Amino acid sequence: AGGAAYGAVWSLLPSIVGDIFPARHFATVYNLFSLAASSSSLLLSTLLATKVYAAHAHVTTPGAAAECHGSLCYRATHLAILGACAAGTAGALALGVRNRAIYRGKLLDRAAV
Repeated sequence: AGGAAYGAVWSLLPSIVGDIFPARHFATVYNLFSLAASSSSLLLSTLLATKVYAAHAHVTTPGAAAECHGSLCYRATHLAILGACAAGTAGALALGVRNRAIYRGKLLDRAAV
């Protein structure tokens, strides 16, 4: 489900950026979105998940690697990602409400043709 959502948004991104931002800034804004996707992936899945796992892992046998079992291993990571998804959803809804008149006007212009 996550991959489908990511792919759906990524395929619409050029249209969204073109509608919201001026054409002369298209390349800059589009590349900032690309940077945001890769940097958030690094921060959330690599750095945060590793730190949370290490904080909850413990050595069960002397000389063995630290292990973590149970839901506490990644709970903070899941909550952080849930918060990021909620913030993104709220931002997308706010942007949709803000630009509703623009999109409604474009649909009416196309229907008149």
